Amino acid sequence: MNELERQRLEMRTKYDLEMIEELGYCSGIENYSRHFDGRIPGEPAFCLLDFLVMILHL
Repeated sequence: MNELERQRLEMRTKYDLEMIEELGYCSGIENYSRHFDGRIPGEPAFCLLDFLVMILHL
């Protein structure tokens, strides 16, 4: 990654984090969901069926 790409990625990430703090979401929030959920790289994202199974087991 060259310096310009690094700067653009840093600017975009900072902007997204500001939007999440102010509004609670950003246009690319799906790219950050793994970090919010605490999943490891490559682990599939949660979906509605995952929550349905948890509710049915209560």
